[in-house]
Amino acid sequence: MNRFYKVSVVGCLVALCLVAGPVLAQKGDSPAAVVPPRLPGRYLSLPAVVFQPGQPVVITWRNTPGNAKDWVTVVPAGTSDRKWGKWTYLRGRTAGAFAVRGLPAGAYEARLYFNWPKGGFNVIERLRFTVQ
Repeated sequence: MNRFYKVSVVGCLVALCLVAGPVLAQKGDSPAAVVPPRLPGRYLSLPAVVFQPGQPVVITWRNTPGNAKDWVTVVPAGTSDRKWGKWTYLRGRTAGAFAVRGLPAGAYEARLYFNWPKGGFNVIERLRFTVQ
């Protein structure tokens, strides 16, 4: 086996572990305990698509334009785009995180809006998740 082949195989195995690792069950986990990670959107990301009641939901943002009043909110799925729930301004930061606690069981959306009030209620991105 030549050196290039060995490095390529090892690199592929490492990449596979990094990608598949979060969805593999730990020893003793039931199949229901394995929750796939949320693939990030363009601006927002979540660590999972399913959360336990009482578990903090951390919404991470990146590459936002840096307006003082860009904002993120979490609302029950199906809520009008003109309504908000728990929310925060991004305060000019182009990357950061917002933790929401105390969500009861249900379906939710994390929504990103730019440049309030000039940007209005135009949802830039939404990620759906469930608390169960």
